[in-house]
Amino acid sequence: MSKSTGLEGASSTLDSTASDDESVQNYPPPYIVEPTSPHTHTAILLHGLGSNGRAFGSFFLTASVLSNDKDSPYSRPLNVLYPSMKWVFPGASLRRSKRFKGIKLFSWFEIFSIQDPSYREETQTEGLIHSSQYLRDLIFEEVKMLKGAVGGEERVEKRIVLGGLSQGCAMSLTTLLSLDFSLGGWVGMSGFMPMRGIFEDALNADAQDGDKRTVLQRDTEQDESDVEALIDTQSIDPTVQALNTFRQNVLSLPPPDSRSPANVLETPAFYGHGNEDERVACRLGDELVRTLEGMHMSVKHQVYQGLGHWIQAPEEIDDMISVFSQYGAWPDHVDEHIAS
Repeated sequence: MSKSTGLEGASSTLDSTASDDESVQNYPPPYIVEPTSPHTHTAILLHGLGSNGRAFGSFFLTASVLSNDKDSPYSRPLNVLYPSMKWVFPGASLRRSKRFKGIKLFSWFEIFSIQDPSYREETQTEGLIHSSQYLRDLIFEEVKMLKGAVGGEERVEKRIVLGGLSQGCAMSLTTLLSLDFSLGGWVGMSGFMPMRGIFEDALNADAQDGDKRTVLQRDTEQDESDVEALIDTQSIDPTVQALNTFRQNVLSLPPPDSRSPANVLETPAFYGHGNEDERVACRLGDELVRTLEGMHMSVKHQVYQGLGHWIQAPEEIDDMISVFSQYGAWPDHVDEHIAS
């Protein structure tokens, strides 16, 4: 029997989260760089607060990769190095910022304090709901396209990398955690984790309940039915409980099957941050990584010395690609396309 990817019924799930005051039509068309050879992989990368898909995408693709030597054939734009990769740079909607006294900004969601994302975090919910809905639509569309491109392969979502910079990092992580299936990879750069307290509370509660489970295992005199009932209430993995709470209470989504593993956490992850970032403190990245690792997610974490709020090119891009290449989420570069 084939393993479910969690894609079934996606349309009805997305439709249930739509509202009249904001729809996916508020989002500008993504900046897309099509592959120049047969399509095998897709990267969906999100810009930060106040930026846009084209500006971020243009920079990202032209960042040097694999070598600092400008004479090397490997220091070419990423779309030249990886001609089978489709690059999708979505754009956030134009929103009136309460933090900036009603000024319109391109933003994925409202945020009052970047240094303390938990401050007035209830204002983030509306944007998180609508933006994650929009981004899930993009992911499902890419899954369909890849299935056609690679001949109906069963797990084509493993060929998709999702990620972002700054607020785009936060939004891409929210979108990832809203899925019922894993992707090929997630990359976060100089960002933070929205609603992190929900996950921390679930993990901490599980640790506090550890003694109760130990006593239960030792007690052989309890009535068997009582023991089974207590085990049943405690058998749900705390990470699944946290995902259920996040999806229901924050994103207004139905939870996945609580008895199945949290498949989305099987997504390989890379996270990079500069230690001199004065806009989004490096400690917020440390907290993000610690929470994901507490949920048993595999995260390659790299702190770049002397880097502020930006991408360390080419090193950070090199590091990202080296991680995802191990899992087949990134195509091999094609030498004949980059020869001098």
